[in-house]
Amino acid sequence: SLLIDFCSWIAYSKGEKVGNWKSKHYPDRVADSFNGQALKDVIIKPETGESVFVFDLGGRFETYPCDDSSQWDLFTPSGKILSYRADGKYAFAFGNKPTPETAWKEFRV
Repeated sequence: SLLIDFCSWIAYSKGEKVGNWKSKHYPDRVADSFNGQALKDVIIKPETGESVFVFDLGGRFETYPCDDSSQWDLFTPSGKILSYRADGKYAFAFGNKPTPETAWKEFRV
């Protein structure tokens, strides 16, 4: 599962924009456009804090920082969570307790 936290974002389906963080009715439309799609790739740009999620049936979800907070959390089957912040740092830990500042690492491409 993917949880979008504090960031600006734009969602695309087969090249067509289907919503963004300003959209009034974005949850239903965006959720419908990604229904049944599997995550294929994640592109992270630590120098700008941006990231792109690419899905197998043409979905694309782009995030852009709007403050220094966590932008998104990607939940893995093992119970670990990959979290990404606007400053380009990430944490990969089990999600049953808060992530200490010392757990955040520089993302290297």
